[in-house]
Amino acid sequence: MPFLLKPQDKLEITTPGKAVLTKSGVTITVTYSPTAHAEITKTTQKSGKQHVEVLTIKTRNKLSYTIATN
Repeated sequence: MPFLLKPQDKLEITTPGKAVLTKSGVTITVTYSPTAHAEITKTTQKSGKQHVEVLTIKTRNKLSYTIATN
């Protein structure tokens, strides 16, 4: 999943099964199976002063996730 971040924004995997994006006072939480392997890749792609980071979730057979905001 690609996310567009400003320099002050933060995307991190906080616990197994949970990634959190904090962006302009809003929190976006992605939850998925704690047994899945997740990683964040910072890219060189930009749009103005924002850059792209990609959350990749790898699992076997079936992937399910939820995205929620505060």
